[in-house]
Amino acid sequence: MKNKNFLSDCIHINTEDNRFQRVLTLKQNHEKRKRYGEFLVEGISSLKQALKNGWKMRVMLFSSSAGLSDWAEHAIQQSRANERWDLSQDLMAKLSDKEDTSELMAIVKMPERDASAIPIRKDGLVVVLDRPMNPGNLGSTIRSCDAFGVHGIFVTGHATDIYDPQTLRSSVGTLFSIPIVKLESHKNIMEWISQAADEGVKYTIVGTSAKGTNTLVEHKFRGPLVMIFGNETFGMSQSYKSICDTIIRIPISGTASSINLSCAASIALYEISRQRHQA
Repeated sequence: MKNKNFLSDCIHINTEDNRFQRVLTLKQNHEKRKRYGEFLVEGISSLKQALKNGWKMRVMLFSSSAGLSDWAEHAIQQSRANERWDLSQDLMAKLSDKEDTSELMAIVKMPERDASAIPIRKDGLVVVLDRPMNPGNLGSTIRSCDAFGVHGIFVTGHATDIYDPQTLRSSVGTLFSIPIVKLESHKNIMEWISQAADEGVKYTIVGTSAKGTNTLVEHKFRGPLVMIFGNETFGMSQSYKSICDTIIRIPISGTASSINLSCAASIALYEISRQRHQA
């Protein structure tokens, strides 16, 4: 028999009150997410990874009238959220981006991270994303980084929001399993690389560009690496080009002059992973 004790201290919400409006704002407004330091998470994959990796749940949202699976009940109790909100089915549907409304959502606290959150390792593989603009591309790139063993991601410049709902959805939960740090510019990256050198770890900085000198397969990826991927439209900024030890290109033969960020990252990271496993 299911344990319903967790429902006893819930806040019941049946109208679009201030609490509901705040959740809607977190979903739709980047500036409010930043101001409140929290964001909305929907979907089993994302919530599983967030809980597994110890992210702080501030509020769990669900509709008990729709029925809850054993997994959802366990997740609600495991979360140790500050509050539990039991919404009407209509309100849950208004918050959901899915055709079939998710049974569980959460308001999650943004972590306070600086560059030290990215580990310095002798086998390190770190990705820098220079001004990524498309949240779907960003999420897919995060997913590829997770798949191919990246130890951390820096996002720099005027970029899309890491916690945009589309970024979260496209990352399929991997955003919660890899450290991601937002920094202002290449100068912050160089400070981190200098810190690594002081600790005896010298990172090679490899940029990507359609005009790179060597192709991806020609380059030998050795030792700790920082891989830089530029903006979807403009590529790497001149500031990043100036700090690269080398710039490689992905050979393509079609009519398109380039491929999108997530595709480029996937191809490059696969090749790095392949070479490292053969070494």
